[in-house]
Amino acid sequence: MTSVNEEKRQLRRELRAVLEGLPVQRFVEAGQQILPLLVPFFQGPVALFASRTREIDTTAIDEYLNQQGIPRWYPAICGDHLEFREATGRMREWPLDRWGIPIPPEGTTVSLSDAACVLVPGLAFDRQGGRLGYGKGYYDRALEGVTGPRIGIALPEQVVAKIPMEAHDRRIPRLAIAGEGVRTL
Repeated sequence: MTSVNEEKRQLRRELRAVLEGLPVQRFVEAGQQILPLLVPFFQGPVALFASRTREIDTTAIDEYLNQQGIPRWYPAICGDHLEFREATGRMREWPLDRWGIPIPPEGTTVSLSDAACVLVPGLAFDRQGGRLGYGKGYYDRALEGVTGPRIGIALPEQVVAKIPMEAHDRRIPRLAIAGEGVRTL
């Protein structure tokens, strides 16, 4: 294992501990705070994610997009990659995957390159565009070649000085931080 991989593993452990120490309501409130920051980017289909426990709750974003009639694209894990599907119905009514994350029903598969913006989850972000995911590389592979607006969403506690990066890691050019605003990196 390389030293970069070990640095990433250590940072994941640290961030998981920080996030576990926060009340669940903090993640719900953060999702509501971030929504108005993101609305200007909702100029067409939006690729987002169904939040897992201890991630910013994306329910408010989902409900807003659904009410506005803006297409919502969600990932489903298919082997070692993410397949994005145009969503129908309410996110919280979908079946759960093995990690307890709602997955969109089978339907129209879409290309992230056609999204007006892509909201990207992560355990940690830095102010140079670095992103630390959960270690499987799903988003790094999915974002390859995507040039449209990619926006990480985070709590202030998830912003660190520096993320150890490797050649396959994709940088995220914008970061929406709950209670702070959207930063172009």
